[in-house]
Amino acid sequence: LRLSKFGYEFGLIDEERYGRVKEKEEFVGRMAERTKELPLEDDTIPGPIPGHIRREIEARTLYKGYIMQEEKRIAEFKLLENIELPEEIDYRSMKGLSNEAVEKLSLQRPGSIGQAARIPGLRPPDIQILHVYIAQFHRKLGQVGSTNSSTNSIKSNGEKEV
Repeated sequence: LRLSKFGYEFGLIDEERYGRVKEKEEFVGRMAERTKELPLEDDTIPGPIPGHIRREIEARTLYKGYIMQEEKRIAEFKLLENIELPEEIDYRSMKGLSNEAVEKLSLQRPGSIGQAARIPGLRPPDIQILHVYIAQFHRKLGQVGSTNSSTNSIKSNGEKEV
């Protein structure tokens, strides 16, 4: 199901087969929506539905919470991508950064917190320290009331705090 769209786009499956896949995808989506509040038992999904479709519906229903959490993390990461790091930043002066983080950040000089987060070896606490530092940096510059995304911070539960 998941890769059929790509198979169609690259000419690996014909239009008729892709149409059947899309119908199945839509049906599974509708059924997953209808059953999201119900406990999953053999009789939860109504009607004579083939086993492979039933399993797909059950999987979507079971993993919906995990998928939503991942989508939330992706949105948070996109916010971090927009928070720029000043070029003149002195990583050695930041208390709490690991020695490895100081070394890697000083060498690579990332342009944003999002870029820093992708540096292998940097830990989530290092990224949080960068985030706090940038918020303090902007406050010192007098940008506290600004709408600049770099003055926003993200709480540990994922909510934005201004």
